[in-house]
Amino acid sequence: MRIDSIHRPAAKENKLRAMSAKEFEGAPPSWHACRGMRVMLLRNIAPSIGLYNGSLHTLVGPIYNRDSIVASLTSADLKTGELQDCITTKPIDTCGKVQQIPPKSVLLSVDDVPYCKDTVDEFPSGVHMTCKFQGPSNPPEMPDFMVIEASNYSGPNILRLPGCENYVPIPPVESYKQKAGKTKSNIPLIRIALPLEGGDAATSFKGQGANFPLAEVDLDGWFHVPGIFLVAISRVRSPAHLHIRTFPNYMDLKVQRLKENVLDAQAFEEAVKVKSERMYRHKNCGDPFWTTHYNDLADSIIDQAFAKRLSIKKDKEELIRIVQLML
Repeated sequence: MRIDSIHRPAAKENKLRAMSAKEFEGAPPSWHACRGMRVMLLRNIAPSIGLYNGSLHTLVGPIYNRDSIVASLTSADLKTGELQDCITTKPIDTCGKVQQIPPKSVLLSVDDVPYCKDTVDEFPSGVHMTCKFQGPSNPPEMPDFMVIEASNYSGPNILRLPGCENYVPIPPVESYKQKAGKTKSNIPLIRIALPLEGGDAATSFKGQGANFPLAEVDLDGWFHVPGIFLVAISRVRSPAHLHIRTFPNYMDLKVQRLKENVLDAQAFEEAVKVKSERMYRHKNCGDPFWTTHYNDLADSIIDQAFAKRLSIKKDKEELIRIVQLML
């Protein structure tokens, strides 16, 4: 599943979402996870009972604990949500307990009157109205809590369910943009995200030969290494168990084919094939077609092809230079 972070102000959501986690105290714009994966807690929530920064836990799943969202909004606020058939297509900032109305929320009523309009132009401007929304209750929307199983947890049974003594709901937290923390209008730039990240990670070199039930591959900036992408994506048994963040582009793959070790491996493979084929022909193997004349003719053609291949290999530096100029 993917969980998208919330950004405020909503008018700058696209710009804020494009910013890296480093600019928001380590909070990412989105988070990919699955049930049962190991996660690391990024905040000190209750160190005395095992919930401290850097502690490792097991992910259980999200909780969407909101039947409806009530907020005081003006007609201008509603317009920022760009309603389509009573459904918001963009987030709406609020000043209440719920800080933002997420996209895909259904507007149920305005001042306790059922809403059944496609426009908000008829509402009086500047007047605050009590708006009731039905919020989305599934990923990628931000949940109210993300439940983890904490092995070292020594607190009470928060969920009050049998067998859930070690289950702890973790709420999302606010992170402010580093350095330039405020805009010209003195409005802070905020990212609301879960204080969790993947707790198990390995490089493709370290993971070679290993099998994982689930894997997320992030090789951005490493696609130029020959074979590393194949090693990374072949650690799982099914494509359904794999998430690839960034795919290599065509030129990355072309550059790989010009590497010294790739050319040597390709030449070795071709030489083995040619020798095997030549042995097959000269032994005839019961095939009357391969006479001495045809064998000599085939050997001549192969020798010419290899000579051309060697000349290409000698010019590989020039080929690499040309390809790099094209990038």
